Amino acid sequence: MFGRFRNSVSGVTTPAQWLVDWFRGPESDSGVNVTVESALGYSPIWYGVNKIAGHIGLLPLNLHRRIERGIEIAQNNPVHQLMRYRPNDYQTAMTFRKTLMMHALLTGNGRAAIVRENGVPVELLPLMPANTHTCLVNGEKWHIVTSSDEERCSWVSGPADKYRDGKIYRIRDEDVLHIIGLSWNGYQGLSLVQIAKDAIGLGLAAQKATSRSFKNGSKPGVVIEAPIGMFRDDKDAKEFIDHFNDYHEGLDNQGRAALLREGMKMSTVTMSAQDAQWLEQRQFQRIDVAALLGLETLPGDADSVSYSSLEQKNIAYLQNCLGPWIENWEQETHYKLLTPREQRRLFFKFDESELLRTDNKTKAETITLLVNGRIINPNEAREKLGMNPVEGLDEFANPAITPGTPSGQSSEDEQQEQEILTPEDASRRAIVAHLQHRIKVESDHVLRAAGNQGNYLSWLDRFYGDKWPKTMAAACETMGGSRQLAEQHCSESHQQLVEIAGAVTIDGLADAVAETVEKWPHRAESLTDQILGELINV
Repeated sequence: MFGRFRNSVSGVTTPAQWLVDWFRGPESDSGVNVTVESALGYSPIWYGVNKIAGHIGLLPLNLHRRIERGIEIAQNNPVHQLMRYRPNDYQTAMTFRKTLMMHALLTGNGRAAIVRENGVPVELLPLMPANTHTCLVNGEKWHIVTSSDEERCSWVSGPADKYRDGKIYRIRDEDVLHIIGLSWNGYQGLSLVQIAKDAIGLGLAAQKATSRSFKNGSKPGVVIEAPIGMFRDDKDAKEFIDHFNDYHEGLDNQGRAALLREGMKMSTVTMSAQDAQWLEQRQFQRIDVAALLGLETLPGDADSVSYSSLEQKNIAYLQNCLGPWIENWEQETHYKLLTPREQRRLFFKFDESELLRTDNKTKAETITLLVNGRIINPNEAREKLGMNPVEGLDEFANPAITPGTPSGQSSEDEQQEQEILTPEDASRRAIVAHLQHRIKVESDHVLRAAGNQGNYLSWLDRFYGDKWPKTMAAACETMGGSRQLAEQHCSESHQQLVEIAGAVTIDGLADAVAETVEKWPHRAESLTDQILGELINV
């Protein structure tokens, strides 16, 4: 590669053709050089790329955890925070996904270097397609990257001198998030701009020709024919045309009557068959662009597909266009951002409901059917409508068939039969909820550490030696308990995990720890009783 580059630039007056194409873009059969920038200047390309990349950026990409019965979003997992909110210091998650998706659509490859700390991904750095090449060496996939001014690629593969050759970095595929498009060899995508340069170039040529026609050879709306000898020189003819245009041009003068004298004739200029074919050709070019990007239609197409509702149209778009890209993202993030142990219980999933929003009437009817079918409870229905929960609406009941207040029983009698929540009960519930949240955070820490390769016992000693006891002590003291209760809780947790680590193999450690921490939320009840006991003694 280096030799090829040096040989190409050695003769400045006669550079190699591949180097010329690199800077100017390949020339299409229409004579127009097609580059990524010039392709984006063609409005159908811009619309299609912006639409697909924008929706990939819009749909939330969440990390889900499998639980005993169902799944939940792993809110506190650092990888979830990375993909859902902030992949690096200068991009939001939407901007990051939109950028990589645009790279994948136009060049066939969207790449981002994965920066890890202690095996955990902490940052994703987009790699520019023009500076990156993917190759297969001895059956192993590598990405060759020309470093930027910041040389941030040295953060990816460990020591900078290990995979560095001057300004070139070699990064293993496991350290690069690679969104690949249509591919011939399976490890590097085909560039849409290069493969479809003739189709795109034809559209750019037509656009350029039309612009020049309006600039240099625009046709007039009417032609005025004067008798021979009526205008003695060019000055008289110019004065007549100027006065005529001043009288009739502009919106305010539209529809004003025209007067021709002394045998003058006027005729309008109509569109020729050649002009009509020119417009039809531009319409076909828009259809070509839609086919290249996988879109069924573009705005303004006369033969657009009709649907019974906007929801049905979005479902078709989701299945036919976005579906393969969504699956590509989910699989790539699953295998590149999660360890083999985490892959057993964690997975990435796009929330497609953001694209399938309906009108308020349909949404209300759908939610009502879900509540009546006992699929969701009324509080979950309120959450879907952006409303806060209400006490007593967590029960799964069908309002249409659930008996109401018996006849003859007053609302006062019903209120007396309901449970009365005392201040002591309310205080206890608040303490339990607070401690359960803390224990949930503790469970996430020890579970994530068990899934990473490393000395788990050393990590436990550090975690329970100083860091977590302080956190639990602050929680207990806030609730009115003592520091000794927090230290006792941490000691019990430490002892349980040490016994598990000594009883299972490394491969079974994560599953054993996951099975243990599932029971930890119940410890909040016992810890609450101890805190309340101390308060009573005081």
